[in-house]
Amino acid sequence: MLGNDAPLYAKRGPKSIRLRLRVKTILPVPVRLRAFEADIKRFYGQRKSLQIWTGRQEGSAITREYVTPDRIVAADLGDWEKYRTPAAKVAVDPRLGRILFRPASAWRACGFVLLRLQRRYGRR
Repeated sequence: MLGNDAPLYAKRGPKSIRLRLRVKTILPVPVRLRAFEADIKRFYGQRKSLQIWTGRQEGSAITREYVTPDRIVAADLGDWEKYRTPAAKVAVDPRLGRILFRPASAWRACGFVLLRLQRRYGRR
């Protein structure tokens, strides 16, 4: 959904836990920026709310690389034209569903050619 803001949603917990606990955090609710910033590994990774991969061209082959949780930075990207992502990091705004890599000149120098994203989203 390039060009359309869509908030990131938390992945629902297992049915047995949802029925037993009945708490908001395991329901598919929008992820808050502060919650994402406080515990990125809770929302980011395999079988969670968000995963990001990039691709690197090596000769004629494209190698897919998983963006590790230590490279993810929670950020308010409401004015993303002014925000500068730290080197080797990927900024994520869960409220708007925006992802921002470092400046384009550095991006091209790294040879990235592919972005793959898996995420949970819904309606407000």
